Amino acid sequence: MLLFARRWLKDPMKVGAVAPSSTVLARAMVKALDLEPGQTCLEIGPGTGAFTEHLVEACHGEVRVVLIERDQAFVGHLRRRFRNAEVIAGDARDLPQLLAANGIGQVPRILSGLPLRSIPPPLRMRLARAMGDALEQGGRMVQFTYLAGPPLLPRLAAAARVEGRRVDFVARNAPPAFIWVYGKVAEPVASAGFLRRSHA
Repeated sequence: MLLFARRWLKDPMKVGAVAPSSTVLARAMVKALDLEPGQTCLEIGPGTGAFTEHLVEACHGEVRVVLIERDQAFVGHLRRRFRNAEVIAGDARDLPQLLAANGIGQVPRILSGLPLRSIPPPLRMRLARAMGDALEQGGRMVQFTYLAGPPLLPRLAAAARVEGRRVDFVARNAPPAFIWVYGKVAEPVASAGFLRRSHA
């Protein structure tokens, strides 16, 4: 928590939140991944590991966990804390290149802790495309947002070639958060009509 606060004070826009995500949100995010043994799960923007802790705990060593983090202080912390996860230092906007350099192709699962809606639009577009390029056909990407609307606006989802639906609302987080699941589609989506909400 102290490390998170120091990094936020140094660069609030880079960290994106004033406190790590709650345990309730972390568990809900990991549950939404629907992990299967033998898969590779990529976590983008793990920070201090609020989601990573529950991701590693849930997979019981049966899932390859790869963390992408650009903040060097967080990178060092993650490498010390999660010895059974692979930590790659780099910017998620260069995701395909980072993965290729580490012998990793497209992945079936992506967990994103990035504050997408607070990232400047040009950078957000590049990031969305990178995430879409890294996700394999039929793969699943889980993202949260503090706003009621989708974390990936229609134009960004189309660029990433993903379809999204809201699957959960977590009130016990500061601030409360919505969880969205995105699936990779074969062709770019032409309209906003793909946005669906789950009422289960």
